Amino acid sequence: MTQANFSYEFSGEELKSLAHFLRARQDKLPRELFAFSRAVQDELYGRLSIDEVEKFCKNEIC
Repeated sequence: MTQANFSYEFSGEELKSLAHFLRARQDKLPRELFAFSRAVQDELYGRLSIDEVEKFCKNEIC
C-alpha cells in the first residue's frame, strides 16, 4: 500500500473537535487510524497550556 501525504492547517477549534470525535470512537477506530489519532492528540496537547489540557480532559478519559 502506498502512503498518502497531504497538508492541512487545523484551527484550534477544528483540532479540539477532531480530537473529541476520535476519542469518543477510539474503541471503534480501525487499527490503521491509531497513529493518526495519536498525532491529532499530540498536536492538540502541544498547542494547549496545562490548564487547557486539564479542562479538555474533564469530559474525556485522558
